[in-house]
Amino acid sequence: MQIKVKCSGDKLDVSVKPFAVTLVPGESVRWEPERAWLGGFKKNDVRVAIVPKDTTRWPFSGPLPTVPEDGSVSSGPAAANAGGTYPYDIRFTCMVDGVQRVIVVDPDIIISGRIQ
Repeated sequence: MQIKVKCSGDKLDVSVKPFAVTLVPGESVRWEPERAWLGGFKKNDVRVAIVPKDTTRWPFSGPLPTVPEDGSVSSGPAAANAGGTYPYDIRFTCMVDGVQRVIVVDPDIIISGRIQ
């Protein structure tokens, strides 16, 4: 999943592609943030977090994903009995016009079928 965040003065551009990810059990997701800073911002002025809306229904093994300041992160493999839609947020913290803002994007992970 490609995530682009561009902070520039009083402007913010965000894109998430694809917006909904469809997987089968056993697959994982990789979130790849691309951050752009203009106007003297430092790289740590933009932070990205992957936040499940319901942590009790998160379909992946292992810890919840944490996106490092300068890199990407993968989920663990989807559980064999996972099937359905798993809503989560991608939260961006960004300095916009001198004020720290939190921007929330609400994509979905869809796991089709279950391993029998």
